[in-house]
Amino acid sequence: MYKKVLAVSLLTLLAGCQQMNGVMGSVNSTLDQLNSALEPSATAISGTEICKDYDDNEIAANKKWVGQWVTMTGKVAIISDNQYGFTGQSIHLNVGRKVDAAFHLKPTEESKVVKIKTGQRITMKGKVRSHADAMGCLIILDNGSIQS
Repeated sequence: MYKKVLAVSLLTLLAGCQQMNGVMGSVNSTLDQLNSALEPSATAISGTEICKDYDDNEIAANKKWVGQWVTMTGKVAIISDNQYGFTGQSIHLNVGRKVDAAFHLKPTEESKVVKIKTGQRITMKGKVRSHADAMGCLIILDNGSIQS
């Protein structure tokens, strides 16, 4: 009798845990959607356009781009921790000929970044921080999030 009661209690507990996992998955999905909705809108832009602005006039380009939210699509070149002065995870995209973008990721992107591979084509969103000329143009962005 004791074993039957114990077995029924364990089955009930397991069923409750499965329901709780489903609820938590739904809550996490809703929070992800809410976070995306609260982010500022972004301009879809090519990195080449930003770099051309910097080549033409760095002061004007800083006024135009620094602090702006943008989305860029490119091929993943590097997935790393602690790169380009970032502490934390970053994704480095090749977004044009001799044009790269380094996105410092928000901590909430960890579950997405583990699914990304180098060579994969993705779209990223971030806020322009600065740019650098090092064997091409490098655009550095903060608050990066993986869009696709």
